[in-house]
Amino acid sequence: MNNTHKYIQLLENQIKILFSKIYIEFTDSFSINDLIDAWQFRKYDPFLAFEWREPSLFEEFEKKECTLLKKDKLNNSKAFKIFTMYHESSCIENYSKIIEISTSSTISIIVIRELQNEMIKLLNQKNIAIESLPTSNVRISFYKEYSEHHIKRWLGLNNKNDPMPSVVLGSDDPGIFATNLKNEYCHVFQMIEIEHGKKEAEHCLHYLQSNSEKFAFK
Repeated sequence: MNNTHKYIQLLENQIKILFSKIYIEFTDSFSINDLIDAWQFRKYDPFLAFEWREPSLFEEFEKKECTLLKKDKLNNSKAFKIFTMYHESSCIENYSKIIEISTSSTISIIVIRELQNEMIKLLNQKNIAIESLPTSNVRISFYKEYSEHHIKRWLGLNNKNDPMPSVVLGSDDPGIFATNLKNEYCHVFQMIEIEHGKKEAEHCLHYLQSNSEKFAFK
């Protein structure tokens, strides 16, 4: 077993421990895929899922939903059981409480970085871009200033050995964060220029701009 598989197993074990704190009465054995499938059940209207009401006679969408729901219930009854418990009062009470998690006691920073790098490699294989939202991250995350932002790592400025994902800039919600895309480019430029010089900053912005054209919805 290589390190990545060992780390994944460690994370899965921690997820199962946290799961048991909420779904106390769930005694069946389960896999991480069961939890993912249970989460995907949330796309269904619980009133239809638990037959609390019949689908509307004039609503074709609801009829299709019921057909898909029956198929999914048949394919993974264990996931549907978890989905059912998610709507029960005891579980609602449990997951409404604040559960504090100390990541440092669960898994080391080195391991987290290795797992993040593996995820970046997977995204690159699938040609998936990551949208970065500097102002939003600074205002609602633990960053105090733009110079701390992780986009420097994604642009290959922190560690040349880390894989680089395809990154595009976004402004998140301009009405909430009082910014726009032009401002986001400016923040990133200034941040890189101070630490790495104007030439490197121009190079990074050219890369971000070319990615925005490549991954734009058209």
